[in-house]
Amino acid sequence: MPATTTTTTTTTGKCNATLRTLLVDNYDSYTLNLLQLLVQQLPTGASVLDSIIVIRNDQYSWSTVRDYILPHIDSVIISPGPGSPERKADFGICDDLIRSAHTTGMPVLGVCLGHQGIAAAFGGRVRQCAVPVHGQTSPIQLVATEKSIDGEPGLFDGVPDLFRVVRYHSLAVSEAPGEFPPELRVLARAAGTVRALDPATNKQSEVESCEIMALRHRTQPLFGVQFHPESICSEHGARILQNFCAIARHHHHHHRRRTGPPPPLARAKAAALPKDVAALSLLAQDNRMWRHHHHDDHSGGGGGDDLESRESATDQGRLRLVCETVDLSEYIGDDVGGELFCHLYGNDKAPIWLDSADNSSSSSSSSSNRGMSVMASAQTSGSVTVRYTVDDRRISVVRLTGANGSVPVGENQPLVLLPQDDVSFWTWMQAIVDRTQIIGSSSEGAGPDFRCGWIGYFGYEMKHAERVLGRAPSTTMPPGHRDNGADRLPDAQLTFVDRCVVVDHKLEPPRAYVMALVAGNDSYSSPAWISELGFRCHDTAADWISRQAGAIQSWVARSKKPLATPSNSSACNSVHMEPDMPRDEYVAAIARAKQWIAQGESYEICLTTQFRLALDRHGATIRSAHDMLALYACMRKRNPAPYGALLWLGDDIGAGIASCSPERFLRTARDDRAGRWVEMKPIKGTCRRLARPDNGDDDDKSSGGGGEVAVAEWERDDERRARQLQDDVKERAENLMIVDLIRHDLNWIAHHANVQVPRLMAIESYASVHQMVTTVRAQLRASVGDVAALAHCFPPGSMTGAPKLRTVRLLDELEAVGGGGGGDGRGVYSGCLGYFSAHGQADWSVVIRTAVN
Repeated sequence: MPATTTTTTTTTGKCNATLRTLLVDNYDSYTLNLLQLLVQQLPTGASVLDSIIVIRNDQYSWSTVRDYILPHIDSVIISPGPGSPERKADFGICDDLIRSAHTTGMPVLGVCLGHQGIAAAFGGRVRQCAVPVHGQTSPIQLVATEKSIDGEPGLFDGVPDLFRVVRYHSLAVSEAPGEFPPELRVLARAAGTVRALDPATNKQSEVESCEIMALRHRTQPLFGVQFHPESICSEHGARILQNFCAIARHHHHHHRRRTGPPPPLARAKAAALPKDVAALSLLAQDNRMWRHHHHDDHSGGGGGDDLESRESATDQGRLRLVCETVDLSEYIGDDVGGELFCHLYGNDKAPIWLDSADNSSSSSSSSSNRGMSVMASAQTSGSVTVRYTVDDRRISVVRLTGANGSVPVGENQPLVLLPQDDVSFWTWMQAIVDRTQIIGSSSEGAGPDFRCGWIGYFGYEMKHAERVLGRAPSTTMPPGHRDNGADRLPDAQLTFVDRCVVVDHKLEPPRAYVMALVAGNDSYSSPAWISELGFRCHDTAADWISRQAGAIQSWVARSKKPLATPSNSSACNSVHMEPDMPRDEYVAAIARAKQWIAQGESYEICLTTQFRLALDRHGATIRSAHDMLALYACMRKRNPAPYGALLWLGDDIGAGIASCSPERFLRTARDDRAGRWVEMKPIKGTCRRLARPDNGDDDDKSSGGGGEVAVAEWERDDERRARQLQDDVKERAENLMIVDLIRHDLNWIAHHANVQVPRLMAIESYASVHQMVTTVRAQLRASVGDVAALAHCFPPGSMTGAPKLRTVRLLDELEAVGGGGGGDGRGVYSGCLGYFSAHGQADWSVVIRTAVN
């Protein structure tokens, strides 16, 4: 299990026999956490693709699964999922699997929805719980000693009679008279109470809970657990999965009734799944698609364990980095990033600024802070800007000009991705990022995390551009989705930054890096415009660096008179905002969301609305990059954030983004010990901090120590607020739901499905708020590039809820025109903003607390 103090596991030795398992995904956001537990049971050196096949519940017909897949399978696990097992649309082939297993004796473990489906298959009823329980830990009690059938191991062998588990369910198997099948036996029930929210008073109360938590068939190896053994906070989850694997092995040696050839395990202990069967797995299909588009591999691939195969991005690189550092120790002031940006780029027509404005965070939050300010222009001779719109699958590659416009770059512009091309913007962009990497020693060694590369955003509507996890791109937009028009921002925009200044705030004193890219290896000429990126020769790059470094040095020398950051304080003080969704409609949407949760359609729904504002009572709008900088300066003064950003997207579309995001979405990097790794830091749970009182002037003795008393009282109140947030059941439940979702997302791309949680629900303190933040981390498979990593986790789960796919569809309905959302979709909001560095690292924030013009 992932490393965390809240998880308790007990394990014994692994069996040398490879168990071939079919894992059926009911479109859940926790399924691959079960995969992680299964991988832990594999013998050393065993291949994931040779041993485990993952399919969706409607991916193949029942006849295909029955005749082509099951003959090579030793056990089946049916995942959790939204909805009801009594609806074919929610449960797919799973009902057929359960009924078939009853006849053939195939061992089956159903989790949550799968557990309910076992009861339903034998005539049981599944009904709504008195109180939905999502993200709460709850004690469960084993209520029956499992009777061994010919020495068969028990599902709860080695597990205490009373232990705590995580529950995500609104439905449960009924024990009302005539509603529980006699063929089944209850193994465990909930014990104690769960926390419920009274909708009338909005207060929490304790409600007794005694629902069925585990069951089994009396004569066949069919098991169900209502709780989630794969959750990071469930106790003994690994042991329960280990016990099920032991049951499956035992059954194949002693009990399986089957005509024809002997069971697979009896035939060959270490035989792999046939390659044509393994190729049907979502894992194999997803891997082949990304490998195909990374390095033009048209060979297809088959089902072998090629999860670690990928040509290194640096092998495809064609650029060289030139860099000079500037010492900022003589700077006098308290805002080196803001003042230096305004000095260098304050009048730029297309400024780019990734801004760690909050550099005064407490030590508890320092690991969340990017600690770096990137300053650049999107309007240079060696840069291009890529734009993509989902509706028409159109890619435009342009160079921003000083004449209030842009010009296309290269031939065949714009490029339209046709469905039959089997290419998505994600895979296309991964290939472009691979071909714009630094080569040679300049990509290694000490230096800032950003060394030129791609900066931009992926808007929330990019969820419809997915072609990951076995899903084709969406061909229809949700109700109310805006038609593509002149006022529509691109759904994604990224600018290649060929020269920049980076201030590293983590150093003391801070240091500025002036960097530029020089064209190098031209072995890749597709697309042709890539050869036009960067400086043409080292000397011209060195000249630009020298001029920029000189400008910084002269600015430092004059820093006794700090340059004021542009801001329109009167406008900021008179902002009036109007919500897109009126209050009564928003409240109605919340009520509808609660109904869906009670019906089991979702576990958590993150409903949003946007606010529109005019900067003053005269309705002034933002017309230029300078106006956007003034707005951002006001925002960062009031709400300094570790992932601040200012982007002017170009005068041709007259749009910009000013963000004060506190939340990291995803970061990738490399170290000598772990290789390439990925980290996500979801925030769920926030409480306000009061302003710290002034301690008074030390030379002023008239206060009689009153300032010190006020500070002491503030510190006690501040600690109390942090503790309340840490202990709040609702906030912890929300955080846990997203943590388990993120673990699932990362298990698509993690080496050997090994996702870790080094910090769970830690309180991080910032200037104006305390926040509950979890750190989730994994080693990346070698076959996974930075764009692929982001695509597999997009959109941010903290902005959707869980399970992600079903909940996103519900949100589309709630936030559409009929629900008062204005029909625009979320746009940039709820997407992510950040960079793909040219030396193979990435860092992206969640687009929240953001203004979009």
